[in-house]
Amino acid sequence: MVAAAFLQERAKHPEVKYQDYLVLYSRKTANTKLVEFVKTICDAFWNWDGVIQVDWTTADWNPQQNKADHLPVQQILQSFHLNSPATVDEVWLCKIQFRDERLCADIFSKAAIVIYEDGLHTYAPTSYLIHSPPIDWSNLRKTLSGYKHLFGEVISHRIDWQHEGVKRSHLRRIKKVYSVLGTQIPIPSTLQKVPIEFVEPDLLRSFFVDLNHRLQCESRLADTPSNSKTALLLGSNLSHLQSFPREREVEVFADTIRRLNEQGYTILWKEHPRNQKPLFEDIQEIVELDNFVYLSNEQKLPIEVIVAESNIDLCGSTLSSSLFYMKQIFGIKTVTCVRPLLDFLKGDFRQLSELTLSIIEEAV
Repeated sequence: MVAAAFLQERAKHPEVKYQDYLVLYSRKTANTKLVEFVKTICDAFWNWDGVIQVDWTTADWNPQQNKADHLPVQQILQSFHLNSPATVDEVWLCKIQFRDERLCADIFSKAAIVIYEDGLHTYAPTSYLIHSPPIDWSNLRKTLSGYKHLFGEVISHRIDWQHEGVKRSHLRRIKKVYSVLGTQIPIPSTLQKVPIEFVEPDLLRSFFVDLNHRLQCESRLADTPSNSKTALLLGSNLSHLQSFPREREVEVFADTIRRLNEQGYTILWKEHPRNQKPLFEDIQEIVELDNFVYLSNEQKLPIEVIVAESNIDLCGSTLSSSLFYMKQIFGIKTVTCVRPLLDFLKGDFRQLSELTLSIIEEAV
């Protein structure tokens, strides 16, 4: 998504000279094999002027220390031969409501901010980081206590380090939001006053085809019989939230597979890139079908790159931005099977599941 947005940005401003640097970071719970894979192939996605992977685990940082003095920041500056954070003109971030990205916006405090789409989570409802306590004229002592508590959290940096939300100072610096799905999904209220640039579906489609060739994708999707209907199922990783048993997620997919089989589909399974233990391992124990194919070598690749040169009739999953991308970019019919899991989900995942159900057809 970043590279596609870069293409569109450069096409509109051919007179501008750019230097593009990529900073890779991950959380402690990340799939380490995926992180290493991304690091090795990032040059295939764009001709970066520099690439660095840093230990950006903000939970380990000292909130009392100047943010720009922490070791990861110094590594970034030294690697890219930058004198200070103030020399960076723009920072491109996938979001600004969470601590890691908000911290980056704080460090490069003189830079304009460009937000690029981060799948469905770009469209999750967001709130401001700081809310003024309500004024109760009948109980001024309580009101003053609320403001005293807020002031203490601001001074001690507890809000910056412990809470989620968007800083108004960051919003004022946002130059543009690059969106793909904003024509289908409402833009969050905090970003509605920010200029929106929509990435052209044709540009994305040709970009994914080009990546398919450059990454030498030899997917078994191309080997499916031309006279059969093909359904591609995308494994999710909702059960990692630990709000419900993994077996429940497996059952939902197994039931969907049986239904698609009854409808005459050849079924292909693509595991979610972040899954450290593939769901397929459990699904194959309860589903025995000759036309159920596991795309074991394709887990790490973006599904849009894989299908760019393939014939797929239907794409399904529980909760996945790919359901929207497949539909908008490639015109593939998409279905969701997330409803049986809805009561187990909370927060953003519950809201995004409800959003998916309101737009994407349900698997039957």
